Amino acid sequence: MMYFSDVITPYIIWLSTTEAYILMSGIPVPQFLILIYTIGYFFTENIILSIALTFKSAGIATLFSSFIIGLLFIFGGMLNYYEIIQGYHVLAITSSLNPYVLFYTRL
Repeated sequence: MMYFSDVITPYIIWLSTTEAYILMSGIPVPQFLILIYTIGYFFTENIILSIALTFKSAGIATLFSSFIIGLLFIFGGMLNYYEIIQGYHVLAITSSLNPYVLFYTRL
């Protein structure tokens, strides 16, 4: 029940309002962008929930989850930029750490 109320319900609200905005505004938003946001959202939320359930202390869980997610996205993005510059050798592996870099470089 906690997972549903803390993770699924906000996602459903975000998805329904985003789709309504896209429909009413007429601005073409690629569905791929929504899929990338969904992947990042569930990835980070599941890490935060796992850390919170493991440590059971609000302060430690907040600091630890912020540190871990920051490291993943910052260093994952740096690895992706490095791989793009050097020639895509292990980009399939590093792209899971920060998929936003790849999407924005393809625009």
